[in-house]
Amino acid sequence: KAMEQNSAKFIWRWVDAATNVPLVRGQSRLSRDGGLKPPKGKWKMKNVLIKNATIINEDEIFVSDILVEDGIIKQIEREIDCPKGVEEFDATGLHLFPGLIDDQVHFREPGLTHKGEIYTEAKAAIAGGITTYMEMPNTQPQAVTVDELEKKYKRAAEVSLANHSFFMGTTNDNLH
Repeated sequence: KAMEQNSAKFIWRWVDAATNVPLVRGQSRLSRDGGLKPPKGKWKMKNVLIKNATIINEDEIFVSDILVEDGIIKQIEREIDCPKGVEEFDATGLHLFPGLIDDQVHFREPGLTHKGEIYTEAKAAIAGGITTYMEMPNTQPQAVTVDELEKKYKRAAEVSLANHSFFMGTTNDNLH
């Protein structure tokens, strides 16, 4: 049941080039200090045409242009003419990746938050281009019951800046 609540998916993230701080996450935006802020009114991303990016996606590497309107990738083609009112960014020599998945993280929440917690570790993951993580069950208490697993999903829904999933540990007591 808990595993069905989230599914891994590729999400393109936009970051401030000077600070590497994410600017957009779902329907929220990040403040400069990294805290989530709800959008004011109808918040929109600026439209941008990324030219000559080396794109890495699904076993392919190719150079292409990407047109993004209102935060949605509208077109990926070898040559796109820049529409009126769209900012153009030359990405020649730069690589563009979809959000990456880290399938083995150790955030240590609950119980060992002096080592790391979901909010701070997810924030670090996003800054590094990870948009989805899958956390291991070695916390205190260990995530070896559905109840403990559901607590982790609930906590992540409250504070995580990234897509998330959690492994459930197995023991001699929960194999059946």
